[in-house]
Amino acid sequence: MWFPLTMLSAFGWAIINVGNSTLVAKFQKSPSLLLWSQTFVSMIFLGVIACFYDIRTPWAYTIFPMAALAYFGDILFFWILDKLDVSVVNAAWAILAVYMSIVGFLFFGEVWTMQQLAGAALVLVGVFTLSFFSRQITFGRTIFLLALLAITYVPAYGMRKAALHAGVPVIPVLFWTVLGRDSIAFVAPLLIPSQRRNIIKTLPTCGPMFFFLIAAVICCFYVAEFALTFAYQSGPVSLISVVGNIQPFFVIFLAWAVAYFLPSLAAKEVFTQRSMTVKIGSFSIVFIGLALLGVST
Repeated sequence: MWFPLTMLSAFGWAIINVGNSTLVAKFQKSPSLLLWSQTFVSMIFLGVIACFYDIRTPWAYTIFPMAALAYFGDILFFWILDKLDVSVVNAAWAILAVYMSIVGFLFFGEVWTMQQLAGAALVLVGVFTLSFFSRQITFGRTIFLLALLAITYVPAYGMRKAALHAGVPVIPVLFWTVLGRDSIAFVAPLLIPSQRRNIIKTLPTCGPMFFFLIAAVICCFYVAEFALTFAYQSGPVSLISVVGNIQPFFVIFLAWAVAYFLPSLAAKEVFTQRSMTVKIGSFSIVFIGLALLGVST
């Protein structure tokens, strides 16, 4: 069951990332303003969840601070989106898969079969090939930024798996994970005068499409996070992280579809013949890897 849930989560995150790339490319480049706008909507979702579900758990005291560290990853993510194609940025999740595999082996006693190891290796080779040949900055700088981005999410993902492994229900785990990520993004800009003035001055000038994209991104975020949390409940964290690397290729398809049908909302993505050849070749490698993983589950 974890495999289709992971695929659903990856597709949801692809929509989120294309939407975020469009927001950066066409509307706003300020990471703090974009995060604040999104967390404002997210806080409404969290309030609804808290009203209808029991979100109490002793694990809140460990989930919350670990998830809060992901705020720095969110800031870095928006900054990198202005430098690289959105599909290349998503290669950070390949590096995250390596980190989470180490976490799974060290803390959750996970073991892979040779078939799963071969599938995981092909997924990672495909994604790193995409990063190498589709770069807009040097390969070394690209990998450094993506590796730094990925490591900021390890504490949140690892703690979520630990809580689920201990039998904590999905709703409290999701609630405290999201609240940890969003609370800093919501409160910090309000405490910094320059950012607070920027929010007050800029948001009233943003058109309806900006707010529609913000709301759509958050709706997809909750779908993706629910799917991923349920996947973590039933599957191995190492393989879930690897399967999630299909995401950059969902991103390529969605970015192309938006550029073709709604060019005014196009995300940052290059569609030259060379670029598409690299991306399709990389996808083929990843597809074979995913097929091996899917058959072995």
